[in-house]
Amino acid sequence: MDFKYFFKKIFCLTFLLFCISIAFAQTTIVKGIVTDALNKQPLPAVNITFKGTTIGVTTDIKGKYIISSNKPYRQV
Repeated sequence: MDFKYFFKKIFCLTFLLFCISIAFAQTTIVKGIVTDALNKQPLPAVNITFKGTTIGVTTDIKGKYIISSNKPYRQV
């Protein structure tokens, strides 16, 4: 058995498994502050959701929020 060929196959398989695990381990995290457009004051108790889902959070007293999900989303 050719050990060079064997180790090359093992390396390629390990690399492929590593890439697949990274692709499935993506997490979407969005954070920010919601403010009034006119006076720039923070808005408490505003609901933030990922578009088309029921995943959501509410802003705190200072208008801050952090929302996360195990799936990649593009719009909040």
